[in-house]
Amino acid sequence: MKTLTTILLVVWSLIMAWLLLTPGSPDVSDYFFDGADKLAHFSLFLGWSFLMTLRGLYGSMNTRVILLVVICVSLILGAGTELLQGIIPNRSRELIDFIADVLGAISGLFLAFAVKRILPAK
Repeated sequence: MKTLTTILLVVWSLIMAWLLLTPGSPDVSDYFFDGADKLAHFSLFLGWSFLMTLRGLYGSMNTRVILLVVICVSLILGAGTELLQGIIPNRSRELIDFIADVLGAISGLFLAFAVKRILPAK
């Protein structure tokens, strides 16, 4: 399970970087509904945090270390991507996107701990 979570984490991280750091569409009406970009931020960070937490849990890391690492890296990634989006064409720097990132990361943590209780290490 450790190898699988590592592979999924790397793939997810690459997809996340591509989605967050490539130039956006000049036509904001491309969104399906208002707030779709906030949902995207939340979902990307939920998935990343979930995989990162599972990777730590199946790697037998200390729970406090996992929490500290995932929260700190999520904050750095969220803030960093928002700062970078401020200089990428057709992207904008928004505090609400950062908040969606953080909420997604926290949700991913809780989800990973719940899944770990259901799926024991093999």
